[in-house]
Amino acid sequence: MGERIRNALASTEIYNAVTADFKDTFLCTGLSVEESTALALKVLTLLGQDRDLGDIEAEINTIFTEISIRQVLNDKVSKRSDVIYGQIQRYLGDIKGKIVDYGTGDGKIAQLIHDKSGLNIEGYDVVIYPAKGVTVPMHTYNGKHVPVEDNRFDTGLLINVIHHEAQNEQILEEISRIVSRKLIIIETVPVGMSESELKTDHERTFMNDYLYNRLFHYGDNVPVPGTYETPKGWEDRFSRYGWKVVESINLGVDQEVIKDTHHLLILEK
Repeated sequence: MGERIRNALASTEIYNAVTADFKDTFLCTGLSVEESTALALKVLTLLGQDRDLGDIEAEINTIFTEISIRQVLNDKVSKRSDVIYGQIQRYLGDIKGKIVDYGTGDGKIAQLIHDKSGLNIEGYDVVIYPAKGVTVPMHTYNGKHVPVEDNRFDTGLLINVIHHEAQNEQILEEISRIVSRKLIIIETVPVGMSESELKTDHERTFMNDYLYNRLFHYGDNVPVPGTYETPKGWEDRFSRYGWKVVESINLGVDQEVIKDTHHLLILEK
């Protein structure tokens, strides 16, 4: 990962885009323009060094701890699950059977679906960390095989999950095995009008993902392989498992803290 980061930052275009994004993120935490700019440059200078990435991350962690940046960030993203529920609510009305929240994490989205839509939902993830008040069933599994029979669930929910798995074809295969009718997917996607623009935005997106999931959540060991696809790329890959696109909606940059583009896909068999 260290080499990938250094290669990305070696490009002036990517470096400038990442600097602007990091600065905007730090501004969201209450730092001044000058402080945010200086912090972005400090973090990127450290990440550009050819030394052990673990040591660099530890040094950045010390910086973030000293300025107490994480609590402000957590407050900013605390309502993220409500935003996501609002984005998918209209697609929940025809669900009659069970829902699987694949990659449930803290379970907050699953709980909102249960509480507000009255649906039968349970979550699976490699590691679960139930948020306060979450009572929906949540299960751990080995990351490859969910221990249920074929077509156990009517609907599958995958919210910013697939790109966190390096070999994510296994996710497509397994979700297609256990879900019989419908998929609701939100994914982080690179954007661009050309292959060159897509490549640049792919690495910019990766760096934002790295900032949020590795640096802000230091020690949680969240995988950040950066295996993104364009919306069309996901549509093509899921079509090989019999899924057809019902809705494909660009959600844009829908959160204040991290400047990533999200896309909603509704697929049915």
